[in-house]
Amino acid sequence: MPIDLLEIGPTPAVIRRTLPELTAEAVRESTAALAGHAVWIVPPALRDPLATLSGVIEDRGEKHPAIELARTLLKGDGSAIPLIAAAYASPGKLLNSVRTLLKKAADSPRRLFIIGVSDELFAQLNKTAREPDPAVDPLPAFRGRSGAVLNLLEMIAEPAALRAAFIGHSVDAVAVRQLILRAGQVDDTVLITGDTGTGKEIVARQIHAHSPRRERPLRAVNCGAFPQDLLESELFGHVRGAFTGALTSTDGLWIAADGGTLFLDEIGELSPGHQVKLLRALQESRIRKVGGSAETAVNARVICATNRDLFAMVQAGQFREDLYYRLRGFLITTPPLREHRDDVRLLALAYWKRIARDEGATLAEDILAALGDYAWPGNVRELKTLLTNLFGLFGRVSTLDVRHLQAVFEFQGVRRDPGCPGTTPTATPRAEHLSAFRHLRRVYETIRAVEHLLAPLLNRDGPSPDPLPSISTDLTNLLNELDLHGRIPRLFAPGTFQQISLLRSRLAYFLSEYETAPDAAVAFLREGTRRVLEAAVADILADIDRVLVEAL
Repeated sequence: MPIDLLEIGPTPAVIRRTLPELTAEAVRESTAALAGHAVWIVPPALRDPLATLSGVIEDRGEKHPAIELARTLLKGDGSAIPLIAAAYASPGKLLNSVRTLLKKAADSPRRLFIIGVSDELFAQLNKTAREPDPAVDPLPAFRGRSGAVLNLLEMIAEPAALRAAFIGHSVDAVAVRQLILRAGQVDDTVLITGDTGTGKEIVARQIHAHSPRRERPLRAVNCGAFPQDLLESELFGHVRGAFTGALTSTDGLWIAADGGTLFLDEIGELSPGHQVKLLRALQESRIRKVGGSAETAVNARVICATNRDLFAMVQAGQFREDLYYRLRGFLITTPPLREHRDDVRLLALAYWKRIARDEGATLAEDILAALGDYAWPGNVRELKTLLTNLFGLFGRVSTLDVRHLQAVFEFQGVRRDPGCPGTTPTATPRAEHLSAFRHLRRVYETIRAVEHLLAPLLNRDGPSPDPLPSISTDLTNLLNELDLHGRIPRLFAPGTFQQISLLRSRLAYFLSEYETAPDAAVAFLREGTRRVLEAAVADILADIDRVLVEAL
């Protein structure tokens, strides 16, 4: 009788497949018909019968939680189809592992891998599976840096309000929206980084809008807009007589945001003294008004944003290291518009409708083409300003064309001809090396964050503490970052890539055991993890030095 299973190929789709019968010949024929590498997902009832087909299938037993799926399935000479049983907590975690396996299998002669999962997980995957349709082109895998994020994530349906707030259909825009939705599901501090004009405040407000705190207030303060002697009062409040002009006691924004969200923009502008006070408030969830002696408990989620390189400031001694790692519980980077120019047309049309207050308003093709050709050093904010000026100057013109756009560019002091088609610059070897440097530095930053987070556990001599939810949540976020940035072996020396893979495996195993068996998990962590961390840091720094020398 026909046998149903699920198949995952190099695309994100889960496909329902049917074997005509459970025989070695049927498996061989199905394997030969595959267009490329694929993974079969089977329930327990099918795993054991498949394991008996020893002439075709090699049963490798249970997957060890500390060993990567790809390492388990890619070993051997490839003469048989490897079959394992694996315990995954969610479909998303399984799909992440499968996609990594398929990427690493690119140079392997094998064409098929089989994974046995629980009935519950198989049923969950089956709900999202679709029937194969030869008339439909395969769904493309996400590409580029942000694509690497999406390929590792279990996609969340995006509300229309979120798509309207953070506009774009590019991989970069989708990645930011997916991270917004995930940040809304947790209550950690969030650090939003990115160039000026890339929508950091929009991201902060959307995180609040998609969090359990949405019914409570969001209060925002620009840390660079206040004189340093007034910023503390703005945040924490003051008592009567605290300073000249303090005629009454006043609550600060932190108290005003109770139960909601406090957004600290331009966090990199904080003075050293304010950094200390902010760190203490975050650690203790208590504040003291200026001039007061009593402390007040506060309950506001903190989201910060900056266009400065905080990690470089930490290394230069300009920003507190402990505060930096406290702030980056969840990290989101908004991309500059020049990196997702495919969205310029969509953004321009959306903003033009809003500026004109007319849903039917549109822009000529030559204007849209010229906008897509521009480098946008001011990012989305510059685009909105330019369109506002275009409407203000020529909104009554019946037919706008590229000449009107050129006039606005000249009015703003930009010397260029937007009617001339642009060319995409070819990446020079030096630019490629500098790009590799930025990538390697992000890996170094993530490993340092892991060191900082685990220091209390690694340095403790007595029994391990009770499970701490923040450890699990923060380490999961960091492990996701390490998964993203540590899976491109061409950027690393071979030894570095192996060291990062070892570190990822150890952290994943520690996470899987920590909440249920903290003593055993911490004992495992202390046994060699510090050595692995130190070796990974040393290897990354050596790679950074090498890349910088090659760039010069």
